[in-house]
Amino acid sequence: MKAPRKRRVPASTSTVVSTDQGFFAIDQVEWNRVCDLGANAAISYLIIARGTGGDNRTSWWSVNSIEKYTSISRPRAVRAVNALIEAGRIARIRDGTYPQYDILPGASSSDRRELIWLPNSIVDGLCGEVPPVERLSQTQNIDAVRLFGNLYHAQNLRADRGIEWRVQNGLSEKFRREKIAEYGPYVLWGFQREGVSPPGAQVTFAKHHMAQPNLQPDQASARFWTAQRVLWDTGLAEFVTHLVTADSEEGDIVHPLPIDGAGEPAERQIAEAAKLAAQAMCPRWKDLDDFCTAVPILRHIVNVELVGIARLRYRPRTSATNAWLATAAECDRWAAAYHQIAEEVSEKAREFTKVAI
Repeated sequence: MKAPRKRRVPASTSTVVSTDQGFFAIDQVEWNRVCDLGANAAISYLIIARGTGGDNRTSWWSVNSIEKYTSISRPRAVRAVNALIEAGRIARIRDGTYPQYDILPGASSSDRRELIWLPNSIVDGLCGEVPPVERLSQTQNIDAVRLFGNLYHAQNLRADRGIEWRVQNGLSEKFRREKIAEYGPYVLWGFQREGVSPPGAQVTFAKHHMAQPNLQPDQASARFWTAQRVLWDTGLAEFVTHLVTADSEEGDIVHPLPIDGAGEPAERQIAEAAKLAAQAMCPRWKDLDDFCTAVPILRHIVNVELVGIARLRYRPRTSATNAWLATAAECDRWAAAYHQIAEEVSEKAREFTKVAI
C-alpha cells in the first residue's frame, strides 16, 4: 500500500488526543530487541508493522513508507531495513519494486499479554500534524523510542487510567497537600507540585533503562529521565492528575482532577466544578492562588492525595479503551456533585449575610 505524502505541520502540544479506530500490534520482547539496533531501525520497524493486516505480521510497507512518514532519508531507511533483516527481526518474503515483509514473532508472541497495541495514528498523524514517529525520529533518542513502546505495553486505561501509579510500581507526579478550610462534612484541601516519582527498577517499562549492564545506576537513571522528558516535550504523553484515597499500594482512584488543560473534556469539567466549589467554600479566594488546585473532600477520606498519572496521548480503540471511555457518565456525576456543593455553600453564605444585616 502506498503511503501518503509527508506532512510538515509543527507538532501540536495541545490536549487534543487520539482514540484511533485502527490499530496494530507488535511483540513486546521483540520491540526491545529491535531497539538495540538503534533509533532508525526501531522507527522503521513501527512503520513496517503499521502496514500489516489482521495477522500483525505480513506487511507491504517498506522504504517508501519510511521515507514518506519521516525525515529518514532513503539510504538510511534502506540501511535500517537491512539491519532488521540481518538481526532476524523481519524477513523479506518478496523482492522487487513493491517488496513484502514478514515481521517475525518473538518467543512470547503467542501470549497476548506480551503484545503492544498501538494506534495507527502514531504513524499516520492526525489533522495534518507531524506524526509521532517523525517526532521521535527528530529526537534521535533511542531511550525515548524504546520507552514510547514500553509505556504502551504498560498502559491500562480501564484499571489504572493510564500507567500504573502506585508506590514503587509506576511513574507518577507527586503533590503535597495543605488544609485550607473546613465546612460542614468537608475539608478543603489545596495541592502543590513536588516532582515526578521514579518507577521501581524492576517495573517492565523501566528495567530496560534502569538495569543496563554497561551503565552505572545514576547514569541509567539519568537516561531514563531524559527519555521521559522527551516524550512529554514532544506531546506524546502527559500527566493527568487524579484524586486518590491514598498514595499507597492500597490506594484507589476517586476521580480525575486534571490541571493545566490536561485530560479529556469530560475529566476537565470535574476540575472546573471543583474549582467553583472551592471558591465558594474559601472565605478569601486569594488563599487559593498558592495551589495548583483545591477541592473539598469528605472529611473521613483522611489520606486523600493528588497524583499525576502518566497517560499516552494517542490511543488504540481497543476494548480496554472503550471501557475507559464509558466512564464519561461517571465524570458527569462528579461534576454535578461539585456544582451542588458550590450552590449549597453559596446559598448558606447568602442566608448568613441576610441574618447579619
